[in-house]
Order: sequence, then C-alpha cells, then structure tokens
Amino acid sequence: MNNTYIPIQIFDTTLRDGLQASRRKVSVGERLEIADRLARMGVNTIEAGFANSNDEDSEAIRLIAKNVGTSHGPTICSLARLHPTDIREGIEAIQDASHRRLHTFIGTSDIHMQYKHRKSPEEILTSIGEYVAMAARSGKVQEVQFSLEDFSRTREEFAVQASITACKAGAGIINFPDTVGYALPDEFFLKINRVINEVKKQSHSPVFSVHNHDDLGFANANTYMGVKAGARQVEVTVNGVGERAGNSAMEEIIAAFSVRNINDGSGNRLGFDVDRSQIGPLSELISKSFGIKVPANKAVVGANAFAHGSGIHQDGMSKNGMTYEILDGTEYGVTGSHFYLSPHSGKAGIMQRANQIGLEISDSEGTTISKTFSNSIERLYADDADIVRAVFQVQVPEYYRAIEFHPIIGLDNTYKMVMKLSIDGKEVEKVSTGNGLIDAAANAIRQAIRKPEYLVKHYNVESQAKRTDADALAQMVVEMNGYEVCGLATNRDVLSASIYSFIDGANRMRFMEERLSR
Repeated sequence: MNNTYIPIQIFDTTLRDGLQASRRKVSVGERLEIADRLARMGVNTIEAGFANSNDEDSEAIRLIAKNVGTSHGPTICSLARLHPTDIREGIEAIQDASHRRLHTFIGTSDIHMQYKHRKSPEEILTSIGEYVAMAARSGKVQEVQFSLEDFSRTREEFAVQASITACKAGAGIINFPDTVGYALPDEFFLKINRVINEVKKQSHSPVFSVHNHDDLGFANANTYMGVKAGARQVEVTVNGVGERAGNSAMEEIIAAFSVRNINDGSGNRLGFDVDRSQIGPLSELISKSFGIKVPANKAVVGANAFAHGSGIHQDGMSKNGMTYEILDGTEYGVTGSHFYLSPHSGKAGIMQRANQIGLEISDSEGTTISKTFSNSIERLYADDADIVRAVFQVQVPEYYRAIEFHPIIGLDNTYKMVMKLSIDGKEVEKVSTGNGLIDAAANAIRQAIRKPEYLVKHYNVESQAKRTDADALAQMVVEMNGYEVCGLATNRDVLSASIYSFIDGANRMRFMEERLSR
C-alpha cells in the first residue's frame, strides 16, 4: 500500500460565485485586496469574476491578473458562458496573468436544456465541442475548465457524453457542480465516481472538480464525497458565501482535511497546501467587504467556534483542551480557546475568571459562588460585574444617570454632544466632539465621570423587530485594566440606547473597581 501525499487543488470562487451574494457593492480595490490575501494564503486558482457581465468585473479581473497573477502566484480565471463573446472577453481579461484559465459552462440537466437553453441534447454537445475548442485553440490560455451546470440533476449517461466531448475539445479540468444543492452525499459520490470511471475508460485524464451549494445543508459533505470519489479540485468560497444558501466553505473543508487523516482509499493521504493562519483575516475581510455577518456558531471562524460557556465544558477544558476541542484556533488566524460567562458557567470557569480579575476564591467558596452567580443572572449577557455581585452579594449602584443630552451636527460634518449627567447625586454638564454623535457622547461621559480609561471594546446595535418604531438594543463592552463589563440598554431611539448602554457599562465598571480595591 502506498503512503503518498496527494494535494487537493483549491479553486476559490469567492470573487465570482461568492460576490453574487454580496449585500453591497464591492469596489475593484476591495476585490484586489481579497485576491492578494487569497494568493498569500496559497490557493491554486482564483476565479476573479465574470468578464462579460459588466465593466467593473472586467476591470477587476484585469487588475487581479496583472497584480496577483505573477509567475509565483495563483492561476487567474474568468468565467464565460459557451458563447464567443464571453469567451473572447474572458480570455482577454486574464492576459496579464502568468497562469491563465478560462472557465466555461452550460446547463446539462433536462430542465436546463429544455427551459433555459431551449436546445436538444445534441445541440448542447455541439456547443460544448465547438466553444471549448475555441477557447483551447486560442493559444492565449494554458487551461480550459468545463462545468456541467446542474450536474446533480443531469442524466448520468449524458454527463459522461458531455465530459468526454469537452475533453476531446481541449478541456483539462471537468467540474461537477451541484448547482442547486440538490444532491445527497451518498448518491453524489456514486454518480461522480461512475462518470469519472467512464471518462477514464475513453483514455481521458482531466483534473476532476466539484462545486457545491448548501440548499439542503450538504455542501461540505458533498465536497468531501466528491474528493473521495476522485475529484482533485474543490471549488469553495471564504465563509461559504454564495448564491442562495451559499457554497462549500473553504475554511471548513481545509479544517476537516487537516484534522482527519483522509485518504483516497489506496492509502494515499489527501490534503491542502495552504497557510491556514490567513483564514481568520480573510474571513473578516470578506464579512466586511460583502456586508455579510459571520454567524457566531459558524465553524472555524465564528465568534463561538472556540468559546466555551457550559460549566461541564469549561471544567474539561481547564484540565485538557482536547476534551472539547479538535482544532487550534490560533492555527487558523482566529481567537483560540476561551471561556465566556453565561448562566450555564460552572465553578471551573467562574473561578478561573475570578482569579484573572484579582479575586482569590477557595474551592469551597467557588461552589457557593458559582450557584449564586447562575441564579442571579438577570441580563442578556453575563460579565465580570456579575461575578463580583455573586462574591459580595450586592447589586450594582446607579452612580451615573443621564438627565438630558443635546446632539449638534455642524454643516461641516462635525459632531458635538452636550451631556448633562447625575453623578453621585450631583448634576454635571460636559460638551465634547467625536467621530459621530455616539463617539462624541462617549467622550463627554468620560470627561464628566473623569474616566478616560474606560474603553469600548465592542459596540453593537440590533433592531428588536422589523418595524421603524421597534426598540433598539445597544450593547457596549467596556474594558479597563483587564476588567470587562457589558453595558446594555433598549430604547426606541438608537442614539439614546447607545448612550444609556455606555452609562450602564460605566456603572458596572466603577462597581468592579470599588469592590476589587477593598
């Protein structure tokens, strides 16, 4: 039995399929930054866009080809329909890249042929042969990739015919897309395996590829099964962004092959040659650029991926990290193992955090305090102040209270806030500027309470309903000298909710300071 390592090729389509799901306009500069980060990570091919879709896509592909598609960089690819104009535009857009690929496709399922293309199977095969050959014989690209759009609903015998036709015309990569997320993993494996074997019987040996969508939640499973069936390229996107429910997520596929010893059935190990530490920064960049938030429970890159709130889990993790984690988050460029406080936190987690903020608690005290902590949580988010409350069994006083405030926006886009506060029963008024009204208000509050060191680590506002009169929930995580508290407030007015949440955080932080200094 062999023990050869076989690298799987990564075809990243974040800037093409993923971009189609973007909630905002992604500038050419942002696309170039994303492509540069993908190249640094070490992906094999970047599908930089669809050149004939619009001028901006074409410009972005050209810039990426010129600046990222260097001799030591990835292959740069443009998408093109089986149409002469698409093919010419796609080829021209990538000419400045050292390694060039044209990716062309056509629907091969009965429903696509009948309703979208309005062509017979014979006409589809003729188009494949003619236009794949047009791209392959252009002399301007090193590789042509052909995709059988809607492969998972394509008749198996026709998929074989289409693949062989494309290979004869010059395609070096054959891609099997589950375009609508229809396939189930076991059937996807069998279908791909049979098609690959039939193509190979005809003496063709292209690189086989898979591209999966997540409509039924099987995108990653189908990508894995595609590789097991013989595919040696996976089409993926960062954060799994893409049409409808999204695509197979690059970071999750990489993690799976890194953690598990996956082989090809003959003892040959399969994996990816990439810099995994680039995944976290890439995830943040895509989330920001595309306007698509990463769910907290998202594997590998979600905020909770390496966070532990359960007492049972915290206890296990405090003894050995392998009890509840199979990945090291720091290897993927994200925050590693950490505990967070919740009503479900147990003695181990609470005692660990108590010690970190300077409270010395014995094991027997920890048992009592952890019960008091869990039973006394009344807020949406638990924080350090709740531990101090449980230890001293007192409530957080209202040291600071807003009396009134007046925002002032200048014609020159300057922002000023007049804040009147009650501080220990005395009225204090301060005026401050900032980068926006909320920043100006926070600055004025810091001046009034004489606490410039109260820093905002995290700020978030959510609508509590889908109406214009809905309450806004504002959350401000305030930190100082290693202490961390969460200020919360709801109000019909976003500005008011934000100000009240900062004041709530300031009250909790002062409570911490006073109690911990005793």
